[in-house]
Amino acid sequence: MRILALHDGGSGCSWYRIFTPLEELAKQTGWPIRFLAVTNNIPITLSSMEGYDVIVGQRFTSHRGLETWRRARTPFSRLVYETDDDVFSVSPENWAA
Repeated sequence: MRILALHDGGSGCSWYRIFTPLEELAKQTGWPIRFLAVTNNIPITLSSMEGYDVIVGQRFTSHRGLETWRRARTPFSRLVYETDDDVFSVSPENWAA
């Protein structure tokens, strides 16, 4: 099984919710996992997602990137979108978020 893990470029969220669990999965199973940053400067393309059985996405920075990710779904691949954080209800005190 080939897994592509799309993340936001290296935040704490990507560390705990993408890198840590998927690196452990790779150790346990031997499955190859590719980690790819998706930011405003590094857009996601359909060609970069070809050939993967599972595509994990987290915190896309644009609607366009999310739309491209959705189009990557094929009869032979599955999409997983990580939504552990409620990014739409961040309090004003958390100015960095």
